[in-house]
Amino acid sequence: MRSITPRTAYLLEHVLRSRTRISLLAIVATGASVLGAAPALAAAPEPLPLMEAGPTTTPAVLTPVIRTAGGVIYRSDEDPYSVVRIQATGGALEKESRFPYAKVTGELLSYYDYAARAFTWRTIGDSTLQTVAVPDDLTYLSSTPHGYVARRLVPSGGMPPSPDPTDLVAVDVLDGGTQTVMGTVDGTGPGTFVEPGPLGAVVQSWSGMTSSQVYLPYDGSGATDPLVVPSGGSCRIADTALWCSNSSATPPTLTRVPLDGSEPESLTGAPVEWVVPTDDGVAFFVRTAEGNALMTWDGSSPTAEPLLEPSWGADAAGPSADGSGTLLVSRTGALGTAGIWSVPLSGASPAPLVTAPAKPRKARAVAIAPGRVAWTDNSSPDDSLWVRDISSGSGGTSAAPEQLVARNATAVALSLSGDRISYSDNTFPSPGRLRDGDTTQQLNADAGRTTLSGDRILLEGSSSEDAPVTWALRNLRTGEVAALPDARDYDLWGERLVRLGRDGAVWLSDLRTGADPVQLREATPGEDMFGDVVIAGDVVSWDFTWRAGGIGGSYQSDRKILDVTQLDEPATDVTSLGLDTVEDLSTGYAVGLDCVMNDCYPTAVSLADGGIQQFDSPTHAMAVDGNLLAFVSEGGLPSVLTLPEYADAPRLLAAPTTVTKLTGGSTWTARVVTSRVLTDCEVEIRNAAGTVVRTLPCLAPYGAATVAWDGKDGMGGALPTGSYTWQLAGATGDDELVDYDGGTAALSGTIAVGAGDTTAPVLAKRSHASGATAVPVGGSVSVTFSEPVQGVSGSTFVLKDKAGKIVPATIGYNAVTRAATLDPTAALAADARYTVALTSGVRDTAGNALVPVSWTFTTGPAPTLTTARPATNATSVAVTGKVTATFSEPVTGVSGTTFVLKDRNGKALRATVGYNATTRVATLDPVSTLAANSRYTATLTTGIRDRAGNPMVTRSWAFTTGAAPAVTARTPAVNATGVARNANVTATFSEPVTGISTRTAVLRSSSGATVTAKVTYNATRRTVTIDPHATLAARTKYGVTLTGGGTAIRDAVGDPLSTTRWSFTTGTR
Repeated sequence: MRSITPRTAYLLEHVLRSRTRISLLAIVATGASVLGAAPALAAAPEPLPLMEAGPTTTPAVLTPVIRTAGGVIYRSDEDPYSVVRIQATGGALEKESRFPYAKVTGELLSYYDYAARAFTWRTIGDSTLQTVAVPDDLTYLSSTPHGYVARRLVPSGGMPPSPDPTDLVAVDVLDGGTQTVMGTVDGTGPGTFVEPGPLGAVVQSWSGMTSSQVYLPYDGSGATDPLVVPSGGSCRIADTALWCSNSSATPPTLTRVPLDGSEPESLTGAPVEWVVPTDDGVAFFVRTAEGNALMTWDGSSPTAEPLLEPSWGADAAGPSADGSGTLLVSRTGALGTAGIWSVPLSGASPAPLVTAPAKPRKARAVAIAPGRVAWTDNSSPDDSLWVRDISSGSGGTSAAPEQLVARNATAVALSLSGDRISYSDNTFPSPGRLRDGDTTQQLNADAGRTTLSGDRILLEGSSSEDAPVTWALRNLRTGEVAALPDARDYDLWGERLVRLGRDGAVWLSDLRTGADPVQLREATPGEDMFGDVVIAGDVVSWDFTWRAGGIGGSYQSDRKILDVTQLDEPATDVTSLGLDTVEDLSTGYAVGLDCVMNDCYPTAVSLADGGIQQFDSPTHAMAVDGNLLAFVSEGGLPSVLTLPEYADAPRLLAAPTTVTKLTGGSTWTARVVTSRVLTDCEVEIRNAAGTVVRTLPCLAPYGAATVAWDGKDGMGGALPTGSYTWQLAGATGDDELVDYDGGTAALSGTIAVGAGDTTAPVLAKRSHASGATAVPVGGSVSVTFSEPVQGVSGSTFVLKDKAGKIVPATIGYNAVTRAATLDPTAALAADARYTVALTSGVRDTAGNALVPVSWTFTTGPAPTLTTARPATNATSVAVTGKVTATFSEPVTGVSGTTFVLKDRNGKALRATVGYNATTRVATLDPVSTLAANSRYTATLTTGIRDRAGNPMVTRSWAFTTGAAPAVTARTPAVNATGVARNANVTATFSEPVTGISTRTAVLRSSSGATVTAKVTYNATRRTVTIDPHATLAARTKYGVTLTGGGTAIRDAVGDPLSTTRWSFTTGTR
């Protein structure tokens, strides 16, 4: 079960606040039936609060903004960020909440509405809101103490990489909107970074791909000579200087840049945070292991001076100078101490200004599973994790008290399943924890999300530049951990694992069968991809967003829900269910957000009948299990609500057992973990005659029970050796228990009871046969045993290279499928020989050892055809051409039997076959000219291998030869008489040709003598002209010869003209 996503929390906190309704829950629509039945409209009961509200011992965190003559302006972490608190001197506290995002600059509180292009403001001393429109030629950048800074494009006709310059304009709303040009910046214009100060602003500008920062006064006095500040880091502004910090530099640097243009001064040392200009210099924090040290620097001394020791408890967030020789600093700690303090720069003792009140108790996240709800809240300074039993009242009437599970806990990794709960510590890094009964174990060093289901837990590791996200699946029965492929998101339910790849493809894996994953969604080309995926029972939902079209392209989203038992049917858009996002799924409901215009409401949709239930107020977290919805209200109260009943049967989340043998002195155990709390549950043991010899109860309050059988009957008597069967039967009300996929495969099995097992396990299957070739270098090695085994590890299942060195690998074993997997931590070498070995350390459950076995394989890649000439399905191929094949790597075995060319009747043509090892090109040269307009097929066979012996996969391709060019018209005509003695001879071809010359276009007299002539070719008309230099003899017969051939007249692909001859006789003129 999942908590609400950060994106959803943002919508709920900042969009839903203005909406109010009468009741908490109302049926607002019936919707279309998901399965074709009529919607269920049963009224929902009132929600059950899970904890007692009230004050905590944790003080609120107050962050100072500014102090004026009228009072102190600050923010509290108990308010949304949009709320600003104004504590007037000697007056009442005012909460300014009319701005979606209030920005305080000097005496001005303001907000810019990008959609409406409207700037709304008030002063600290006057609460009247005023709104002005931003002129059409200006683009808003940031607020200032007197209004805002905007940019205006200055058309100059420039083209990239020298585009139009940009004017920076200061607009004074306190002076009727007066505009002052602060300066003009060349390049693509300023970015969105503007740091306003009392008298001017630091603006980031761009030139090509290079950025720089400039300081521009509001009055325009620096427009012609901007002050260039150090690159990198960020700058804060005082009256006389810029203070620029760059903590990422080596070493970290703090620089004072005087506004009068004099030489800058720098201080190097520890990384600084929250630089605050003061009257005499600058103050800043240095983070240490003991806390935050507050330092001051005058801008010229070689060292900084300490003002507050780390033990004082200063919060490094948001210190502020108040212009009276003091700093406003947020202090953490106990009630009565925490709050906003005035810290004199002289070193005198700090004094409290605003004391932080106690925080009301508020939950932060919630998780739900059969029979239990868990949540984290702020009841202790480092947060606490609580759980409550709801098994007795189906979520609506349980009176079980809340129980503390752990302090110093966060909701990052919160998940429930059966009698287990996972969470993470409220420390950095934040290790994941698993509470199983009364014991707690660490899961990993830095936890992301965890998902418990059945007897498995899905683990997401840390996410940072130095430690990318890692995914793993842990079997809580065996302790084995299997690394998972990289992905954007995973989710686990029972024996099903769903993965959202980084390319947008969605895959479903069946962990029980170990079958190849099934693809539910195709990959999507694009950039800036993000999304998540959820699964419960037979239903998968994904929410995937990407940017299409490169930089500047539009963002697109795909939000679908799919029944995995009906893969022939298309996925359904979640909007057709009445949802815009799906945050969590159960076997009965989908819960998420339904947005209309700017209002979004948490909504639950029945997967059985399409009935819709919608919340009237924002919800900061929600999770669903069956028909029980757990949520955290806007006020931070965790509650659970019973939705209308649904018909999905309780399901097994894991196979109860993999043990098939019971020998003397051992115990057969089965763990029953179900998707709903059962009202009836028992395991029957039957003998070969079908008689029940033992009944084992398996009812449990949280849908998780472990049963054990010692091979005895109900009276304690030992049963004879032989074959027995076990049968699991359970129900929730009238709904009978089924397997995770709706079947009954895991509800029964056999047990061989005997004095002892003496049969050793053997290999039943292996992924790579002995002597296998072309094995993928990025794949894993897997074997399947004839029976369940133990002892599979990195010392009993090894892979060695040709030098005998063990290849580093992760070893996993699936007790259900009896398959062991060896996954190398790095890709194997290409075209290399490896040896797999299994030792006698692998044993069955009775202790019988595997007979050691080993075998070899050779990695690929197998050689492939990279280029074929002629290409596949090429047409108009020259009849005199050769066939060539270029391979991906050097090969052997190229011959007339492994590289053949056949005609359309399948007859192999006689040809000369050669291979150039340098270019990796094989050439087939037919002995005879190919027939025109004919189809031929070239074939490369498995007899061709690379140097490692990997055979090529047989590859064939076909091509068609072209038609030979022909003469379609000629003058004079064949056997013409009375031809003019000064006439030219012409011939027109059927297609463009080449090779025309005095050697290939010849006119001869009756004696055979060549007539000297000029020969030309008109490519447009495809016509050759023979123009004799002298008048032809009268009454004489002349012959014309057009010679075709591979080097004579031929078409563009080399097909030759069939040599053409004709004659004519001249007349007397």
